[in-house]
Amino acid sequence: MLRPDYEDQPNELLPSFNALRQKTLSTLYEGNQRDKSPKGSVDAPIQDLVDLINSHSSFATLSSCSGRIALFDPTGTDLSAIDETNVEAEVAAAPGEASGKGKGKWLLAAHDKVSLEEVLTLLEVNEDKNSNTTSQHSMMSFRFEPMLLHVAAGNLDRGKQLLQIALQRGFRESGLVVTASRVTVAIRSYSLALVIPLMRSGPWQLSTEYLSKLVYECNDRLEENWKRLDDLAELIRKTLFTLERLPNMSITNFHELPNLNLWGHTCVTATSSNDSGITTDIIAFGGYGTGPSTPLLGNALPGAARSSRVYRLRQSADGVWDQSWTEAPLMRGDTKNGRVRGLLAEPIDWSARERSASCILQQTTHNETTTDLIFLFGGRKSPGTPLSDLILFEYTPDGCSSFYQLKGIAGTPPSARWGHTLTSISGDRAFLVGGRNCDSVVEDSFYILSIQKDGSSVLFLQWEKLDRFGDTFCRFDHASCATSDLFMVFGGLKETSDPLAPFSNDATNSDICVISGLQDTSTLKVDFRDNYSCGFGLDACILQKRLHASYQVQVLLSGGIKPTNDEDVSRQPIYVMELSNEKGTWTVCNRRNLQLPENASTGPLVAHSLALLSQGAFSDRGTIRLASVGGGTAGFSFRPCFVTSFCLEMIANMTVDKILEPTEMKKNDNTSKRISEKSLQAIPKVAVTNAEVHVVFVKKQNAKQVKILLENLDYLSETHRMAPATNADALGDDYLQYVALPIKPQALAKLNDVSFDEPPWASLIEAKGQQVLPFRTAMFARK
Repeated sequence: MLRPDYEDQPNELLPSFNALRQKTLSTLYEGNQRDKSPKGSVDAPIQDLVDLINSHSSFATLSSCSGRIALFDPTGTDLSAIDETNVEAEVAAAPGEASGKGKGKWLLAAHDKVSLEEVLTLLEVNEDKNSNTTSQHSMMSFRFEPMLLHVAAGNLDRGKQLLQIALQRGFRESGLVVTASRVTVAIRSYSLALVIPLMRSGPWQLSTEYLSKLVYECNDRLEENWKRLDDLAELIRKTLFTLERLPNMSITNFHELPNLNLWGHTCVTATSSNDSGITTDIIAFGGYGTGPSTPLLGNALPGAARSSRVYRLRQSADGVWDQSWTEAPLMRGDTKNGRVRGLLAEPIDWSARERSASCILQQTTHNETTTDLIFLFGGRKSPGTPLSDLILFEYTPDGCSSFYQLKGIAGTPPSARWGHTLTSISGDRAFLVGGRNCDSVVEDSFYILSIQKDGSSVLFLQWEKLDRFGDTFCRFDHASCATSDLFMVFGGLKETSDPLAPFSNDATNSDICVISGLQDTSTLKVDFRDNYSCGFGLDACILQKRLHASYQVQVLLSGGIKPTNDEDVSRQPIYVMELSNEKGTWTVCNRRNLQLPENASTGPLVAHSLALLSQGAFSDRGTIRLASVGGGTAGFSFRPCFVTSFCLEMIANMTVDKILEPTEMKKNDNTSKRISEKSLQAIPKVAVTNAEVHVVFVKKQNAKQVKILLENLDYLSETHRMAPATNADALGDDYLQYVALPIKPQALAKLNDVSFDEPPWASLIEAKGQQVLPFRTAMFARK
């Protein structure tokens, strides 16, 4: 576990910092809140860096962009894709022309690689929409914009510390913005930036060959940009953190939930916002049993059967659970042009099944908006009839939901199976592992399901089968889970032909398997296998949101059936397994039982589902909440036995056991990325108390023009930044329409002598006066 290099005392932090940090953590990590960017979430390539910084108690990210390839049309009017992920609007400069936000439309704003076909299609579509002569001869721009990150520091010393790291890693245009209430570190570098003008038509229109090379160059720069992000994250981890043992987890609250009375079901969690806040729904699909008692249907069914219903259990914004499960209302869906959420599909009626698998993937459009999509695969509708359908569930929290059969899926699809797992790995990928086919043979296959887009930005799904793992994934009735860095599989059966086989070690695939290199299919590898008996019929979930390039991970495992010759009698139904990579190889370094309260009775935790409800901001700070839903065993000549559904709250016991101390910064790096200790000491000790400076007030739309003119005349102050006007006495009630530009004291007399008729630009100055302005970055980032 990573911990800050040292903790700043409360009186050492700026008074406003804790509230700002809490706002950041709440926006980014609690529930399903969207940040203020059009996309509504952090870009995937920079997510780990953002998480790492936010795990330090003296920093909080304000806005971020992982780098993007963009196509900008200045004649458009939609700027919905211009902003980076922004937790706080105050990070942006003054609005209007002064902030760079004005007329124009972003045809493309991709944080991943793009294809030539995608760019050509967007140009053709835009040309059709702008067929008038003026727009045809107007100029567009094709851009690569490197990463950008704004971080609030707890105090000036912390800001200097992070700035030093950024400069050493080559982000040469980084600096500090200091006000009386905030220290902001701006991390950026323009060395990879690229802007190429494009004409829609005429002799200056670029050839397809040139565009192809341009797309290749931008994709190459994007890869280099990602490498720099990784380098920055690694140096931050080594410099600002110490590595300690993960804390012990203990249960602080156990709360029984209404019984589902099903086993072999699959479930997902979905969050939604309403006037009262954010609600969380646990949605259960299929399964075998009598089903729950619901307000509409009354008591559970008298006999056990495969379920064709979808049940929902809701937790309100104030944490109160429904008193009973509710059957989610279903309706036969409708499609527009044969597509749902951009994917080829046709409406279907959901059929009864058990042992299917589900996951949530994110659909991202070209303007970076995202939508959660719920997918289900396989299951069996009778003992000898497994299924191979991939289904999209369009969930409406307070209305009717619909099922769709997905069509036009590329690649080789998995065969019909049940008892497999489908685990979301990143926003748009999932891994399908194992399962049992129609011949009762356990599959040893490994598939990747991904959301792709063709050259015209049309979405489609793709299956990819990987055959290089041997019998590693020959598993049935196993558990799997993933972080942003690792994919883990636990237990399961490798042989099911003998009815007594499940209770012997020979048939149980008892080992733990860890797969690393998740960012690229070509780098996937089995990093670790260990013969540790986990049994079958269990479930697992990760307790950390992300690893932040750490060496440890905690996984909660629950239930399962152990082989008869497993002599470990100390294991509790719920336990935490700790895996470590301190020496370069993943191993199980610890296992801790979680002691349930004395009055807690769960029944046999088999064929159940875990639903992670909340991880707090990070697992070592804040409460972790999860629910165990359904499960049970057949009674054959007796009544079936169902598992009690329950909700757990856990918190970390903060014990300290340091593994690795933070490293000292290198003061003498032989590359151009260095920053010397001497230059850091040369950073001036500028007071951050309120201080008025001489300013001129201009309208927002004229701010950039006047700023450049004042710079050319050497009138503009080098110590402060322009900001929105706050002087109502000088400007009247419409002062909010103006920007204050700082000027040098000696320039004030010269401006007083200037006639407002000559030169022409002087008429753009509305008034002169004084105002408190923030210090410029150059005051704290001189090299």
